[in-house]
Amino acid sequence: MKKFSLVIILMVSISFLIISFIGGKIGTYRENDLNSIKRENSMNSKLDYVELNVYMIGDRPPHTDHIYEEINQMLRQKINTTIVPKYLSWSEHVKKYPVILAGGDDVDLITAAVWTKYFEYARKGGFLEITDEMLDKYMPLTMQRMPKNKINGGVIPETGKRYMIPANYTSYYSHCYVVRQDFMEKYNIRSIHNMDDLGLYLEAVKQNEPDIIPFSGSGKWNQIMSYGYRAEVEVKANLTGAAPSTAAFVSMKRGPYELLTHEEIKALRIPYYQKMREWYKKGYWNANAPFVTLDTNQEFMNGNSALTITSEANINMIISYVNQNHPTWKVGVYPVYPDGSAVISKPDYQNGMAVPVRSENPERALMVLDLLKNDRKINMTSMYGIEGEYFEITESNAIKLIGSKKRLEGFSLNQTGASGWRDSEFDLPAYGRNKALLQFFQKNAIDCTIKNFIFDPTNVQDIHEELTEVTEEKLNMLSWGLVPMGEIERTFDEVYQERVKAGIEAYKSEINRQLNEYLEFTE
Repeated sequence: MKKFSLVIILMVSISFLIISFIGGKIGTYRENDLNSIKRENSMNSKLDYVELNVYMIGDRPPHTDHIYEEINQMLRQKINTTIVPKYLSWSEHVKKYPVILAGGDDVDLITAAVWTKYFEYARKGGFLEITDEMLDKYMPLTMQRMPKNKINGGVIPETGKRYMIPANYTSYYSHCYVVRQDFMEKYNIRSIHNMDDLGLYLEAVKQNEPDIIPFSGSGKWNQIMSYGYRAEVEVKANLTGAAPSTAAFVSMKRGPYELLTHEEIKALRIPYYQKMREWYKKGYWNANAPFVTLDTNQEFMNGNSALTITSEANINMIISYVNQNHPTWKVGVYPVYPDGSAVISKPDYQNGMAVPVRSENPERALMVLDLLKNDRKINMTSMYGIEGEYFEITESNAIKLIGSKKRLEGFSLNQTGASGWRDSEFDLPAYGRNKALLQFFQKNAIDCTIKNFIFDPTNVQDIHEELTEVTEEKLNMLSWGLVPMGEIERTFDEVYQERVKAGIEAYKSEINRQLNEYLEFTE
């Protein structure tokens, strides 16, 4: 494949702005003499051999090479293609993602999602447009199995053009408290239904387990505050496309879907900031938590922390790791949502895959994606490893890891970075998983009316840029309890005044206008 000179790569890495020039390099879709992939995915002898680079987000798993050797055997047999899995780690993907798109490496498929700024890069011309004709010709299995509304999750609203194919998977804002159930039993704590129950657990750990910190959290936001607060008051902060922390909207089972005023948000948040201050003073986490970077899941699995807060998608990984490495432990998983509250479905564009406009083999990239998404054996191998070697499927239709501890060292379920082609039909729970948890999410899940709403800041671009630059530092300190009790309310008001100066009220009016138009259109 074409290689770019060191000079070009260096120039690309100097400035993020080079991505803006991609728009002028969009080539028209190239027709060639490849025959359409047969619907039964049998080998097409007229296809020349091609090797593709596939970029995923996440730290490269230790067993990647071996697992993708198996996947490549199947891809080679079916469409005479192999793929090279490449990874942008969690710590570097924000900086390196635009460099890759701008020419930092050859790339044919890449993870594209709302959290990778998909809409921003699509509007700048970083991805190839994927037309219905291309889907019919190169992704027939996707067209057969995937609902059209999900396929269109990657459509840019103002142009109607599609640049990404979402995963055929419905996920929810399903964050859970993951705790040491053996500690729960030891200190007679029956369950965790809310943040008050969580506080009892953290207090028991603090008083009785001197070698472990109750919560080894880190980073800008205190996850206890962020997820617990939103769940208990049924508020979801921010809208896709809007500047960070500029608004919040009520997201209840029966609406209304409208932005809250500053006073309404203040009345909800202040009690939680005060609770976080109390918990910080009790020593439930370290004072340097906002300034360090730790993997809170790994801290829990290593025994350094008695709590992690993570999405439902990571729980299989945690349970399988603990079962292998800490057989005397018990893991307890409790949803942050009180029973009966709304568990909101995530947007269809939450995770997916795109073909960068620079790909030299876009047709084959789509053919590969069709198989990654829809071929059961290929898909499950990418998620769970090689069947019979890494896992077996139990009579209860669950994934059970097999093999020695040495053989499975470093291996975790669903941690391959393949979320862009995850599929609900092929997704199975880990063996030993609490069925009550799955039933809870199924019982409380709702398909939020505005989940696919995307705010377009064009009409308020200057305000949008100013609000984006407004510091989050004060709110970060509030969420970690580092602001003295008597200064909490004043500090929160100061942040709002900074946003007033930036034009937040006009900004929110534009959001409300677009939101009302969207609701009228979808009704």
